[in-house]
Amino acid sequence: MFQGEFGWQGLDLSGEFGVFGGGFTSDQNINRYVYAENNPFRFIDPDGRAACEGQSKTGCIVSDSFVPSKSNGQTSVASSAVAKTMVSEKSAVAVTSGDSEKIGFVMPKGDGFKVAVARDAVTSSSSTTDTASAVVPPGAVAVLHGHIDGQSDGVIGPGDAGPLKVGLPNGVVSEGRVGVTEIVGGRRQFRMLEGRMTAREVREQQKNLDKQQDLFHKDN
Repeated sequence: MFQGEFGWQGLDLSGEFGVFGGGFTSDQNINRYVYAENNPFRFIDPDGRAACEGQSKTGCIVSDSFVPSKSNGQTSVASSAVAKTMVSEKSAVAVTSGDSEKIGFVMPKGDGFKVAVARDAVTSSSSTTDTASAVVPPGAVAVLHGHIDGQSDGVIGPGDAGPLKVGLPNGVVSEGRVGVTEIVGGRRQFRMLEGRMTAREVREQQKNLDKQQDLFHKDN
């Protein structure tokens, strides 16, 4: 899980979020093929969980509670170069032993990027959650943090949407895999950059996406 000191007010990332109902709110939601991005031949979703375009749900999933008419229009995604840096430098924040998460930031370096580990990180650990927070350095383009192997809940982090509030994609390293929390056109998504989610992680990550989506709708 990630908690960052990003200067927003009144946002408790460690708390519970509202549960969304299943009512239709727009013509797009009523479209019988909206679950498959209006292309049911190319994108299938047999168990009702939406996959990102061109990917399976174990590689990328999107919020099912997104309401197009409430979209704030925000897009914050890891570019191919940033994603490549997250994967190639995952060891900088990987936590293979110990009981504290690590956090770093993807920073510009020459014509590319590097991961700078936060030296001011504040971490905490309990029987139910692990957290890490740090001040965002000037010029940061993304966050990258490590969940504790064998102790944290895989790539799942209820608070990992926090950095999106200031426009930063939030990468996570867990058990050698790398994923990133993003937002595209106001719709939350979680995308694996290396490795795949387990079936359980897909289920739990879908719940997180749906609960957090309202934070990124207009007027929130």
